[in-house]
Amino acid sequence: MSNAAKARIMEHGKAYTFDEIVAGNLPFSGGMRPVVMRIKCADGTSLSAQASRRHYCTPRHDYGPYSTLEVGYPSAEPPQTWRKYFDGDWAHDDHKGRVYARVPVNKIAWFIRRHGGEAG
Repeated sequence: MSNAAKARIMEHGKAYTFDEIVAGNLPFSGGMRPVVMRIKCADGTSLSAQASRRHYCTPRHDYGPYSTLEVGYPSAEPPQTWRKYFDGDWAHDDHKGRVYARVPVNKIAWFIRRHGGEAG
């Protein structure tokens, strides 16, 4: 993936890509992994993707690589395949206003590609 196509996730002025989050090599800030800002997609869609001992990810600690991440508050409707990771009642709750626990990274990568890839 070219630098221009990478998602930029900002935390204290530093840009992180989706791959960097999955790798789990983010620096510590105040003794904890940073909570990074939202992943931005080329079509304007965004989502939060987090991994640390404080998030619903696998493994649930501060060192990657991660096979699943916690996804929060996607700005576009997530696919039905995310239903089992949904924290709420799929039939009645807003799918965009919730957290998804332990979403496999390949499903997140597919969602990002579906929305034009990572914004550069």
